[in-house]
This record gives sequence, structure tokens and C-alpha cells, in this order.
Amino acid sequence: SSLPGLLGLPYELVAPLVGLAALALLVHRRRDGLAFGLGLGAVAALAWVAADLADYGYGLGFAGGAEDTRQAIASGGPLPFQLFLALGVVAGSAVAVRRPMRLPGVSRAGGAFAGGVLMGVGATTAKACNIGHGVTGLGLLSLGSLVAVGAMAAAVIATSAVLRRGEK
Repeated sequence: SSLPGLLGLPYELVAPLVGLAALALLVHRRRDGLAFGLGLGAVAALAWVAADLADYGYGLGFAGGAEDTRQAIASGGPLPFQLFLALGVVAGSAVAVRRPMRLPGVSRAGGAFAGGVLMGVGATTAKACNIGHGVTGLGLLSLGSLVAVGAMAAAVIATSAVLRRGEK
């Protein structure tokens, strides 16, 4: 189900209104991340095109990639689009880094691993990852994605508060 479905209005009416509301919020806030946001939007749009060309039928998302890859290897079928998307993200990150790459300390690596496990559990529970919900699902105005992204935002705020308290 979707926000337009809940409101009983066509997507073509609701989507521009939501977009204008988001733009109004952006205008009243700092614009530090504007270039990054526009770049991410362009990448998301290109991912839809690439996914369509690969007969994948879905834009950005990683949650099912490991299982789909395992099934493809077991069956001898073609490797999934998500595998190549993930490899592209890793390769792009390595190319984009401006400093020599180094391994993180044990504490940071442990925290990142724990966060990754929690995100994996959340992605499995929510039937999509943060990218699938945040980029693809929100673009479709999916109610499940609105709830999932809201929960992720609340978790980020709560975790930031705990970490800030620990620094004092």
C-alpha cells in the first residue's frame, strides 16, 4: 500500500506535493549536502535504467543480493544485478577515497560490524535494506518504506544521543 492509496488520490498528484514539501524543507535548512543529494538522486535514476536493462525490474537495493547470488551459483544461473551493484559500490568507494586506505581500530571495526549485523536483521525484517526503502520505496511513496525510514531515523537520533553522552 502507498500514501496515494491511503489518501485515495493519484500518485501523479501526491508525488509532486510531497516533492514540493521536501523542497520547502530543504530551502529552509543548510545546503551542505545539496550536491551530494543531487548526485545520489542521479545515481538512483541511473540504477533504475541499469536495472531495467538487466531485466531486474527494481532500482537500488542490496538486501536480497547475498541470497540471490547463492541461489545463482547453486543453480548455475546468471549472477544477479545486485551482486554487480554491490561490487560497483565497493569499487567506486575505493576509487573515490582521498587518503590511503587503512584498517580501522578494533573498537571502530567492532562497532561497524555490530551496526552491520543490526542493519542486516532490520533489512530482513523489513523486507528491504535502507537503500531499498529510502531510495526506491520512498520514491514510490510506500507506506512500509515511510515507516521503515522513520524507524531508521529514530534509531540514528537515539544512537547519536547515546554516543554523544558517552563522549562527555
